[in-house]
Amino acid sequence: MTEGNRTLLVQTVSDSGGDAAIEGDLGLNDQGCFGLAGAEGQVTVAIWPQGFDLTSDGQVRTAQGTVLEVGAPISGGGGFVAFESGYPDLASRCLPDADASAAEVVVLASVE
Repeated sequence: MTEGNRTLLVQTVSDSGGDAAIEGDLGLNDQGCFGLAGAEGQVTVAIWPQGFDLTSDGQVRTAQGTVLEVGAPISGGGGFVAFESGYPDLASRCLPDADASAAEVVVLASVE
């Protein structure tokens, strides 16, 4: 889903891709896609659990209605998959061409 120049990728089926513990800060990459920011500021695009959406001003809202600001700590469970091979249409929207073949996406099953 997109609001203004911000995009939030949300699962359409309940398929987590894994249940590993995942932590990071809510980040926004140069293409306007939300993900998890690492310690060095790089953003790994995320596919969020069902029920997440964007507010009218482009902020992330959880399934419980909590609005998250960029930089908010995120923890949950999920897994990493190759972005381009697993989600080619989404990868072309959220990654610069040079990064597409090597990039991973984090598929979040849950966010606490």
